[in-house]
Amino acid sequence: MYSCNMFKLIVVVTLVGSTSALVGQSPTVHDEESCGFSEVYKASGWVVPGLNGASVKTRRVAILRLPGVFGTTLKPRNAALTAAIVRCSQSRKGRLEIAEESINVEQIEKFDLRGRPFMYRVFFTREAIEHGKRYDVGASSGLCFYDPDGSGRFTVMRFDYFSPIADSLPDWVGKEYRK
Repeated sequence: MYSCNMFKLIVVVTLVGSTSALVGQSPTVHDEESCGFSEVYKASGWVVPGLNGASVKTRRVAILRLPGVFGTTLKPRNAALTAAIVRCSQSRKGRLEIAEESINVEQIEKFDLRGRPFMYRVFFTREAIEHGKRYDVGASSGLCFYDPDGSGRFTVMRFDYFSPIADSLPDWVGKEYRK
């Protein structure tokens, strides 16, 4: 479990005016009143930040040791996004606090099995806006969006954006892959 007393952020990523996703950084200390989690489920599916209108940055390549699994790197058309920062309250246990923040989507990685996307990995940096100009203010961070059941909806968002692809396959991909 993770502590709310550490600097913990969950970012709700939004294209200017429209909600897209939650982003998180895990704290490192256990506490009785924990805000820890490993994924966020949204039945209607998440909008992958920066995906709308994205172009191919590097062509589709086979993922070694996973026949039929391919990866493509995409460049977002509109990388400038706003984000609502959600964090545990330092003054009141059990309360979440929300504040707006700017981010810049650097790139998106799409993974598919025989042409059916099952995961998007989104890398971004935090930004500040000063006198109408955006400035990077943080290190790169990222999110993974999964289609856990093959429905075409990316209903699960995880914060394991550096996990190997083979460790991140949804069940339907694993079953299809073994065929």
